[in-house]
Amino acid sequence: MPSGAFITRVCVWCMGFIALLLNGFILIEFISQINKSFVALIALGDFFVAGYLLSIAVTDKLLADTYCDKRPQWISGSFCKWLGIISTFGAETSLIAMTMLSVFRLHSLQQVFCFRDLSKSVMFRVKMVVVCVLVPILVLAATPAYLFQDYFAEGIYYQNSSLFPDIASKEDHIQAAKYATQISPTLFNWEGLRNLVEAYYALGVQGKKVGFYGSNDICFFNYFIDGKENTIFPMTILLVNSACFAINVACYIGILKISHFKPFCHDDHTLKSKDQQLHLKISVIVATDCTIWLTFITLCFLHYFRIADMSEYSKPCSLCVLPIASAANPIIFNGNMFFTKPKNMTMKQVGLWVVLLFGIGLSFGLELQ
Repeated sequence: MPSGAFITRVCVWCMGFIALLLNGFILIEFISQINKSFVALIALGDFFVAGYLLSIAVTDKLLADTYCDKRPQWISGSFCKWLGIISTFGAETSLIAMTMLSVFRLHSLQQVFCFRDLSKSVMFRVKMVVVCVLVPILVLAATPAYLFQDYFAEGIYYQNSSLFPDIASKEDHIQAAKYATQISPTLFNWEGLRNLVEAYYALGVQGKKVGFYGSNDICFFNYFIDGKENTIFPMTILLVNSACFAINVACYIGILKISHFKPFCHDDHTLKSKDQQLHLKISVIVATDCTIWLTFITLCFLHYFRIADMSEYSKPCSLCVLPIASAANPIIFNGNMFFTKPKNMTMKQVGLWVVLLFGIGLSFGLELQ
């Protein structure tokens, strides 16, 4: 990641550290609780996003003084590709799990307003849905990196090449190929152009493709497309995300209507209170995430339809806006772990606060060096 604002870098460190720790805590606590499977799935997605943020922050620190020279190796390398897969998998898992949670809660409310009394058949179906949804999301995230690479390629980097000192575009290859063969170079795909140039110019090195995730320095899914090449895939994902947002809104309109007229299922005051708290927490999480995604999607569509140039907001939104939910969700869900009077704190709460404050202090310290 190239030099950027101090605040952006500190935000990346802080949100990454907080999200990694707190979502890891939720995963350990809730992974075996079937009635909180979707919450754990959201935490899983946010955990991967946190891993991506910290990886970018560490890489930025390591390459700070040499980034300009090493940029071609960075965006064409396998690590950048995997970071793109991790960030996409995390973001999409969190969003789709949230949508599934909204649908599941609406369905549950239509039956009885209770999160605990789930039959074995319902629990089995929830487990199957959770497992099955992860595989398509992983395939989706890996598609630009390992499937249809010729379609998603942005260029090729030839290390130590005097012919192509930087990332070589298709136009660069075609121009070079015109002097090497009588065959029309426009008939070649990326692989053919690379083999042609290597054969005729004896570069002595193997070119590395700069793929979809290498189109930006932070190896993030490029949602800010401008209507040029390779727009079908990112626009499809953007429309899917928009559909998830619409489903969430529709579900919560139904949830608000039903919960207004239908009482909670428990007669016991304590259980009823816990259900109400759970209902409120999940509602706040979904509202927060939907607000963030709505803002982000709006900026993407403004850019795509060229109503306004939003390209300058691409990196700040990807690094500081979307990950807000990853750090905020576990705080909202476990608010009682953080907002407790000091005299009533348990050792676990004290330890959690110490680790969090240490991480935040470390984030500032690393960037102040």
